[in-house]
Amino acid sequence: MTKLGACNNTLRQLMEVFKFDTISEKTSDQIHFFFAKLNCRLYRKANKSSQLVSANRLFGDKSLTFNETYQRISELVYGAKLQPLDFKVRKRRAVQGDHQPVDIQ
Repeated sequence: MTKLGACNNTLRQLMEVFKFDTISEKTSDQIHFFFAKLNCRLYRKANKSSQLVSANRLFGDKSLTFNETYQRISELVYGAKLQPLDFKVRKRRAVQGDHQPVDIQ
């Protein structure tokens, strides 16, 4: 999901660290769709012997405009729909062990 929104030097560094720079550019652009196919196969396990749970979230300041293609692929492939928040007026929040958001003093 980070690669999807990265560009320039950040994208180059991600590609290098995760060794995506060793694959063809066409294949690199398809990584998101390979991930979607893998997710589909894992979630549709026929024998139901295991359960896969993922927690992808995408938060953005509601004052900003986000690329529509990025939002569409993020939701389709990663199940992460953009959740606009007002970062300027909200208090900082953290997630405790029970996964309930709490204010940080």
